[in-house]
Amino acid sequence: MTSFAAALPVALAAAAASVLVDRRPGTVPVRRGRWWAHGAGAVLAGLFAACAARVLLEPWAWVPFAYLAVAGVAMARIDLLELRLPDRLVLPAYPITALCFGAAAAVGEGWAALARAVGGAVLLWALYRLLRALRPGELGRGDVKLAGVLGAQLGWLGWGTWQAGAVLGFVLFVVGAVPAVRSKRTSWHARRAFGPYMLAGTLAAVYGLALSS
Repeated sequence: MTSFAAALPVALAAAAASVLVDRRPGTVPVRRGRWWAHGAGAVLAGLFAACAARVLLEPWAWVPFAYLAVAGVAMARIDLLELRLPDRLVLPAYPITALCFGAAAAVGEGWAALARAVGGAVLLWALYRLLRALRPGELGRGDVKLAGVLGAQLGWLGWGTWQAGAVLGFVLFVVGAVPAVRSKRTSWHARRAFGPYMLAGTLAAVYGLALSS
């Protein structure tokens, strides 16, 4: 699968998903995105899909990344608006990832990659679960659920990529929060959307892997 062939349909689907977020019942018009928000989501989703296609061997393994790229745009926008990650978007990623990675391992990617995916999912889920237990007001249950999905996909690509994605999520969160904290619009302990930074960290890790391959 070429990078362009992977990116184009995912980018279009992500733009549609972003528009659908605005069309949900009860969404206040002034909080709806503009064309640039939909376009930015489409570009980032397409980039993620293209990078994943570049480093993956089996098309089956690419499917979970494509789902995350499209659903991730909707997740990020909803989290920024409402501070929540809907189960109807996060939970389907688990069976999709499990089935497609299992098929890819059986066809040719190898069982070692599947073992890494399982280990990565458990470890990142456990880390976020621990952090939520220690600071319950700063992380939501949706963040913990999303961590398992991201951990599986990053683990499939290798432990180095897993470590990069896990760390970059926190780094980007701190970088994004500094201006607001310094201007005294919020504090370090205030609840803020963390899902977009988790997704951005995963994108950055996959992008780095694609550049180095």
